[in-house]
Amino acid sequence: INTATNTVGATIPIGDVPVGVCISRDGTRAYVTNSADGTVSVLNTATNSILATILVGVSPGGIAVSPDGGRVYVANSISYTVSVINTATNSVIATIGTGANPAGVVVSPSGDRAYVTNFGSNNVSVINTATNTVLTTVGVGDGPSGISIAPNGGRVYVSNNTPSTVSVINTATNVVVATISASNKPYGNSVTPDGSRLYVANYNSGIISATSTATNAGIGAVGLGSSGP
Repeated sequence: INTATNTVGATIPIGDVPVGVCISRDGTRAYVTNSADGTVSVLNTATNSILATILVGVSPGGIAVSPDGGRVYVANSISYTVSVINTATNSVIATIGTGANPAGVVVSPSGDRAYVTNFGSNNVSVINTATNTVLTTVGVGDGPSGISIAPNGGRVYVSNNTPSTVSVINTATNVVVATISASNKPYGNSVTPDGSRLYVANYNSGIISATSTATNAGIGAVGLGSSGP
């Protein structure tokens, strides 16, 4: 999509049932998880063409790229794993077992940690990216899915399906330090580039809610007129 005109500039055929997407920090590559065929499509953003198709785990969804662009992390929901892709070779170099049904994944700004929501086991796996091992798990709400991290890396925000909340994790201690009330079944969430606000897509209510990260209090909401965001 051309963001200046809000028009479609190109349509790129990829795999079956694309779910997640992330962009390299230099903007030259896009990585898309194809849930139904267990692959990741690597796209050249200059030419809008497929560079490679990488076989990962079963039902990949959440995906994130490391700050240096050297690694991509893929949450495979049905195989209970995270695939680690070397972006120089477009190959899987490690497979990390996590909790049940990993859904979302983010990488810390320093690149030394990855955080994965495990929908079926109600926790977040904290991964040491140097050793590709799980350091610890942090219990959150039921059915955690969407996840984001503050620009300074100090907080991780996790959307919980039931009850409708967002857990705030202190990354220094790996402890939940706050629980934010959300609308009906929060799913995706994102922090603003300055770290001051958290936006949450609430699936059943069709509402985007805004929260101040300084106070963890709601500051507004926008109704979209339809459910399912």
